[in-house]
Amino acid sequence: MIVLFNNVKSPRMILPKERLHYYIEYAQHLGQQVASCTIEDVDFDAQIIQAEVYDGEWCRQSIPFPPLLLNENCVVPSQSAHPEEDLRLQQVIPHFFHLIDDKYVLQQKLEDAGSWGTLFIPTERLTGFDQFLTQLKKHNVTVLKPTNASKGTGIYKITKAAGVGYSVTIQDQRHVYTYQQLRTLILSLAEQGNYIMQPFVISRTTSGETFHLRTHLVRDASGQWALLASIADVAKKGRFITNLSGYKTERADAFLQSLHPEGTFMHRALVEQSLLLAKAIDALYPFTLPELALDFALDETCALRFFEANTGPEIIAYKEEREQRRAAALLPFADAVSQAIVGVPIEQRFGRYFKVG
Repeated sequence: MIVLFNNVKSPRMILPKERLHYYIEYAQHLGQQVASCTIEDVDFDAQIIQAEVYDGEWCRQSIPFPPLLLNENCVVPSQSAHPEEDLRLQQVIPHFFHLIDDKYVLQQKLEDAGSWGTLFIPTERLTGFDQFLTQLKKHNVTVLKPTNASKGTGIYKITKAAGVGYSVTIQDQRHVYTYQQLRTLILSLAEQGNYIMQPFVISRTTSGETFHLRTHLVRDASGQWALLASIADVAKKGRFITNLSGYKTERADAFLQSLHPEGTFMHRALVEQSLLLAKAIDALYPFTLPELALDFALDETCALRFFEANTGPEIIAYKEEREQRRAAALLPFADAVSQAIVGVPIEQRFGRYFKVG
């Protein structure tokens, strides 16, 4: 049985309808049913779950603890209504999806583990104003971003303004700060403890629109990484952040072909780099990662520059096609992981991670 789990609400109520539809369809191909449950449905003493099971319609029934939970869109236990139970469940039943380190820590681990040429953008933790001024003098245009934010929130682009002061762009709003105003801003961001500094990487179309590239990768039935989708998010002209409202999404292969005569080769390089990165990221952790989204810039020399990775990708474009292909790959892989776990005695599963593929 494919058991979907969420620690806030029943997965069948919160997952995209396309995802749920294809989960059910491809579970049937495997001769299995789909169940949906939340933390309040779990009975630790009896080792059963009062789950909703799909059999033409959703019906509640008791099921034994499965070997694996597909923990979709969960919040971290510390933010849930039942943190102790969430942590206990993670110990008792292996989970399929996992969080990874933030932008800064992940990049440091990857750089320590191998040689990547110019792929990684030089990055420092923001610790103070003098340090920031040194960075600004060195790179002229500096970006400050939180390590744990998403959707372009909390990002600042800063450069020395013509004449007196500093140009500070927050999302798409440009402001001119005095030295003292800038000092106050930088110290307040440094105090938060989660900001990093990077030189601004220009990644623009010939007409001046900022863009970034994203690859969405999943494991297939044999555990190998495969490309699910590659896209280009293109910002409104004048914006330096691509994922604010109003951006447009294109397929990365067609976008790169229209951008550059070597676009076909560039897309092939994007895919190959993504597969290498996915393997390297997975190797950093004691658990198996079933999917990743990787974000890149393409700088003025047409070199790929890595922005970030995440394990819970939200790609709105091409949803129907993407969800079908995702379920077709991930459910057989989840089934393979389940079968591997079944081969381990129950008393030896407690608190363990499993590496498959």
